[in-house]
Amino acid sequence: MYLWHHSLHRRRRCVFRVALNLSTGSYTSGEAKGVTVAIIKPDAVAQGKADEIKNEMKEKGIEILAEEERTLTDEEAREIYSDLKEEDFFDELINFITSGPSHLLVLTRGATGETIIKDWRDMIGPNNVEEARAEAPDSLRAKYGEKGYMNALHGSSSSEAAAKELAFFFPNLAIPTYQKKKENIQRTLAIIRPQAFAQKKDEILAKINEAGFKIAMYKEIELTRDQAAEFYKEHEEFPYFEQLVETMSCGPLLALGLARDEAISAWRDMLGPANIDEAQETAPDSLRAQYIMDSGINMFHGSDTEEAAKKELDYFFPLEQTVAVIKPNAMGTKDAIIEKIHEAGFRIAARKETVITQEIAEILYPHCKDKEYYDKLVESMTSGESSTANTRIVRGLLFKSHPLGVSGHDRRDTK
Repeated sequence: MYLWHHSLHRRRRCVFRVALNLSTGSYTSGEAKGVTVAIIKPDAVAQGKADEIKNEMKEKGIEILAEEERTLTDEEAREIYSDLKEEDFFDELINFITSGPSHLLVLTRGATGETIIKDWRDMIGPNNVEEARAEAPDSLRAKYGEKGYMNALHGSSSSEAAAKELAFFFPNLAIPTYQKKKENIQRTLAIIRPQAFAQKKDEILAKINEAGFKIAMYKEIELTRDQAAEFYKEHEEFPYFEQLVETMSCGPLLALGLARDEAISAWRDMLGPANIDEAQETAPDSLRAQYIMDSGINMFHGSDTEEAAKKELDYFFPLEQTVAVIKPNAMGTKDAIIEKIHEAGFRIAARKETVITQEIAEILYPHCKDKEYYDKLVESMTSGESSTANTRIVRGLLFKSHPLGVSGHDRRDTK
C-alpha cells in the first residue's frame, strides 16, 4: 500500500511514493533502503519510450519510489556530469541532456535495496551504445539508445554518487526503511577437495571473500586413503564410496572455517545441489556447477547444521594449549603485548604474575643448558616479576597435521 503525494513546483510534475505500515499507522522504522537515481534521457522520452522502459523496470522487480518529469538546466547537467568535463564530447553531452524533458527516478529493489545500484547498471548496460549492442544486446541502452553517449539512460555509478544525486534532485524525499535482521554470526566448515584445490584455489577463495565470508581458519592437509575411508565411513554402503575415498586422498585438500551472518545456509546456497547434474541444471552459477572435475564427485563440502559445524570444525581445527611467558624486561609493555595476543586470535585461559625461580627457569629451558648464554638467560628470567599465561591457541592458527578421527557428514555432500 502506498501514500501518494503530488506537488507542483516550478511547473514540474513530481510524484513521491512512501511506504507505510498501515497495520500500525506509522512509518516502518529501521535501516533506510538502498536506492539509486535513474534518468530516462531526452532521446528516449522524445521517442515515447519512457513508459515502456518503466514497465521493463517493474518486470525486473524494480520499484520506483519517486519520479519527476522536466528539462534539466545547464547548471544541473554540468553538476551531474562533472566527472566528464575533461572529455572532448562534454559540451555536446550537456546540450543533449538539456535538449528536452527527462524522467528523473529514484529506484529500489527487494526488501533492502542493497543491490539496486549494481542491478540497475547491469540492466542498462555499457555507456556507449555501440558497445552495449555488441556486448550486451539485451540491455536497455542497446535497445533504446541512439548512438555514442546518446544512450537513453543514466544510473548512479556508486552509493556515493547515488547519495549525491538523490540530495541534488530529491532533497525532501523520505527513503522507506526496513527492519534490519539482527545478524546471526555463525561458523561453518568448508572443504575444497583436492582437484579443485590444486587447480582453482585462488579463484575459489576470491569468490568466497566476495560473498562476504571471513576465513577464520585455514588448513591444507593431505589425507591417507585409510583416513579418507574412516572420515566417510557412513557412506561405505553407497556405490560412489570408493570414488569418493580416492578423490579425497589424491592430494592436499583445503579445510576452511568460514564466518558471516547465517554462514551455514549461505555457504550451502553458494555450493548448490550436491548432485553435479542437478547443480548444472538448477543452479548453474553455484560452485558445484562451475568447478567440475573428472572424478564425478563434487568438489566441495559444507556443514548442514550448527551442531555439525561445531563437530566438524573441532575435527579439523582442534583446540590446543601452550604456556606463554612475558619476561621481566618486557613487563613494562605487558598490556600492549597482551592486546597483541588477543588481536592474533589467542584466548588466555589463565594468567599469573610471579617471580620465576632458578628451578623453574631450568625447567623452561632444558635445551639451552649447554649454550654459552644459558647463565645470562636464567639470570634475566629470575630478575623480577614475569607474567605467565595458559594460552589457548585458536583453531586454524596452527598448521600442524594430526590423526583424523570420525566426523558426521551429510550424505548429500558427496554425490
